[in-house]
Amino acid sequence: MLSFEVENEEDKFRLAIEKFIVLIPKKLQYSKDNIWTDPQDQPFLIGITDFFQLISEEIKFVEFLKGTEIVTAGDIIGLVESLEATLEIISPITGAITKINHKLGENPELLNSAPYTKGWICTIQPLNLEDTNTSLINAEDYVTLIKETYTQFKERDVTRRSLREVWQILKKQRGKS
Repeated sequence: MLSFEVENEEDKFRLAIEKFIVLIPKKLQYSKDNIWTDPQDQPFLIGITDFFQLISEEIKFVEFLKGTEIVTAGDIIGLVESLEATLEIISPITGAITKINHKLGENPELLNSAPYTKGWICTIQPLNLEDTNTSLINAEDYVTLIKETYTQFKERDVTRRSLREVWQILKKQRGKS
């Protein structure tokens, strides 16, 4: 049987999903595509969440599709490849990419080991702060989103499937809607 538990700590949420631990820092904001951003920095620091890296499993390669240019929220800005899957990195905001973490090309495992620190993806200078603030969710709402996703897994009787398999199914369904 699958399980999902949430611990509300001072600076983060600690999720126990099956046998895995996922950390969600409270100071960050999140997109529904499992990307985090730190709005306290200008330009915004962007990266993948701990949940994203868990689903990706062991990351072997990172490819950046955009250079220093303007991106729109929802644009694919990169790809993460593991042994079993290729997942898209989706820009959570509209703005200008000002810096890319090229260390990930040499050390893609930083996305697994340090997704909130050394494993950041890029920085983006937002074009419109009001739009940015409405498109992102706080940590508590992101935990709720993960829990809803987990509940969908459970309701669909996917107890024999891995989280990654279920993620791929939900991603395909999202693309059809």
